[in-house]
Amino acid sequence: MQIQASDDEIYQRDPVRDREGEGDGVILHDGRLGAVFPAELFRPEAAAIQGGGTGRGEAVFLSATRKTEAGEEEVALVLRHFRRGGLLGRMLGDRYIRNGLARSRPVREWRLMRELRRQGLPVPAPVAVRVAPRGLIYRGDLITERLEGAVPLADLLEAGNASLTLWEWVGATIARFHAAGAWHADLNVRNILVDDASGIWLIDWDRGRLGVRRAGPLRANLRRLRRSLDKEVKSHPAGSNTALLERSIHEGWPALERGYYRGAGNG
Repeated sequence: MQIQASDDEIYQRDPVRDREGEGDGVILHDGRLGAVFPAELFRPEAAAIQGGGTGRGEAVFLSATRKTEAGEEEVALVLRHFRRGGLLGRMLGDRYIRNGLARSRPVREWRLMRELRRQGLPVPAPVAVRVAPRGLIYRGDLITERLEGAVPLADLLEAGNASLTLWEWVGATIARFHAAGAWHADLNVRNILVDDASGIWLIDWDRGRLGVRRAGPLRANLRRLRRSLDKEVKSHPAGSNTALLERSIHEGWPALERGYYRGAGNG
């Protein structure tokens, strides 16, 4: 299901040269940082970098100012540069074949996240996307609002701080997305964030889809998540609290499934 452009999308030309010296890109945003998006935010070396992220994409934390009725306020953001994984990643890195702006992976993820937000599903607010073409290829970036205080589920598991109730909430949250036909292409233990109020969020919707109703692909999401948990155990440093992590997963996974099937109306 391809999500169409909405009336509140704002296009602007990108005056910022990309990391290869190429300009004449396109920025798509929703106006929350003003009618003209501050394009310099797509240059992490010039932004107020506060930290980093993990995963295939290069993620940095930064901040910006937006105007409100009460004045100005700081907003915490995450900038993620799109980069391929696997064998293609080793060959092509951050380059993608051009096939039109609407079909570019950054724009598709931005529009998907906006639609998920409209449906009340817990994903970070997408702020802006940038596509920088060069010849037959393009590079891209996505900026979202940062979930202050949120940490990957993996961190809580490693610290032994994931209760069975939290596992159930994770399962119920995944069920909400699946009930809406939302399919995550890389559902793993580091793309699930838990905030200070134990709210569950799913991030990194690159290659995700809406309109998936068949049980097979949706249940495959759960199997992928389970594999990521097993991988987390195998990648744990020797001599660390691997036994604690294994026990947490062994006890928690049935609770996650219980929350999922209850959320799906089958429990």
